[in-house]
Amino acid sequence: MYIFKIHPDSAAAIYNGSKGITDPGDFILIDRLGGQSGVKWVVAGTEVNNNEALRRKPSAYLPNPNPFGGFGTNAEDSDWIFDKWSLNPAPIGNMEKIKAMMYDIDNYTHDPITHYMSYVSSLAYLVDPGYKGNLEIEGVLANTSLITFESNIIKMNDDQVLKVLSKNTAGDTLQANDIIAQGDTLLVISADGMNMTKYILNVGALDDNAVLVAKEGSGYVVDITGETATIAGIVFESTLNEILANLEKPALALLNVLDADNNLIPLKVLNLSDSTYKETIFTGGVFFEVVAQDKSKITYELTETVASSDAWLSSNSYTVNQLNKVIYDVPLGTSAEIFMSMLYTAGGATMELFDKAGFSRDIGYISLDDIVRVTSEDGSTVVDYALRFIGFILSGEAFVTSDVYDVNTDEASIGSVPANTDVSVFLANVTPASGAIMVLKDEAGAEKESGEMLTGDVLTVTSEDGLNTVSYIVNVLVSTELSVLESVKVYPNPVNNILNITGLKKQTRVELISITGQVLRSELTSDQSYVMDMSSQKSGYYILRITDNDQNATLFSIVCAR
Repeated sequence: MYIFKIHPDSAAAIYNGSKGITDPGDFILIDRLGGQSGVKWVVAGTEVNNNEALRRKPSAYLPNPNPFGGFGTNAEDSDWIFDKWSLNPAPIGNMEKIKAMMYDIDNYTHDPITHYMSYVSSLAYLVDPGYKGNLEIEGVLANTSLITFESNIIKMNDDQVLKVLSKNTAGDTLQANDIIAQGDTLLVISADGMNMTKYILNVGALDDNAVLVAKEGSGYVVDITGETATIAGIVFESTLNEILANLEKPALALLNVLDADNNLIPLKVLNLSDSTYKETIFTGGVFFEVVAQDKSKITYELTETVASSDAWLSSNSYTVNQLNKVIYDVPLGTSAEIFMSMLYTAGGATMELFDKAGFSRDIGYISLDDIVRVTSEDGSTVVDYALRFIGFILSGEAFVTSDVYDVNTDEASIGSVPANTDVSVFLANVTPASGAIMVLKDEAGAEKESGEMLTGDVLTVTSEDGLNTVSYIVNVLVSTELSVLESVKVYPNPVNNILNITGLKKQTRVELISITGQVLRSELTSDQSYVMDMSSQKSGYYILRITDNDQNATLFSIVCAR
């Protein structure tokens, strides 16, 4: 077996195709396995037959073009490891031998080739990378002796030669107990004596600053205890780059973004729908490892600002629209297990996958009519997210429905909204078309996210495809419009435990409704007063609906406070 290389004088002509590869004189033999034909191989003093394996020693890296070169006379001076076939028992027949040879493929390892290297590294000092140019070594402490300095230098090859030349004594070579001075030069000579690298030595401690500082106005709070720290105030769904932009890092420190298993987290991830890259979103379980110049470090855990009543989810694999509660860019054929593993909830919220029949499931493939239900940590908020496959045709429908208010599609109005109804309660009781986005604005056209509902407020609904828009005028009931049940009194409000209802007529139905539209309690009473125990209800907003025998209804906004 032979290995040749093309002669340098012939390389150009052969590479450009002006000369063929038929002239033996155009090639140089650089390595050979074996010798003359018909002569038995003797490797490491043992004759080779047909049931042995040969492997080059990991330390043997130089080629040998001589006949039987490197075979040696014993195991010590041979470049080869002589072994029986790796399979046990030894193979019999050609096919078995071939299998044994294949078994040996990729089993070879080679020692790093370092004889030519003239650079060094260190765990104590900061060593410039490379092997030529104006290289420096920083962090040599004052009064460091040569022997101490060299003990902190990591050689690439044990046979490298290190010399330190003094700047102050005209280039004299320092001895073991001599003190390193600013500007001294370290010479590193490779093991083969062919290469040399120079380093200028800088005396002085390395910077130990690994402290992150929150920028003014960021809202972040950095709390450091020894080598660990926290960064609080992170807004849910902030990108990692946004978070980094709100922090000041020491100029000489390095920052790594890690997960809980110390794996690096990229700042951008692949978008499954079009193979472009998008910003990585903070989804919890993220750490900033800040390594100072002197190798000391502080690890910061990022914590998000989230309430126990929040019910959100996010993803770095899919696109989650928080306005219409839809998860986009889901590949068709995704398993339920993989799909759910790509989603993250805010804080202590939980999530569960449901099919169209309302059954929870965690196996099989995702279907278009599945939903992901997110429940807040305190159980007070439940949000359902729909999903869309890649290539799904977006809906053009723009309308709302409600089980609590009167929605007039022809007139584009929403009526029977009780006075003092909070915006969050109103929005929770209005359901848009699938994928549609709702935006509430006041009479002047300014977006409205809090406060009480007022007559003249406008609820604008935009279809999922963005092509259709419908604006609903909101009509809030005033005191003279609270139906014929004007004598009904409800107190106290806010309520802690007992809610008193008086002024009822015979055969009156009293219903307690959550802000999500769920009827929590429904009682038919013939008494003029009714006492409702609210002690089992969580803090938050509720709607009390009172309907008399003539189907006249009155709505009250109730606040349960603990």
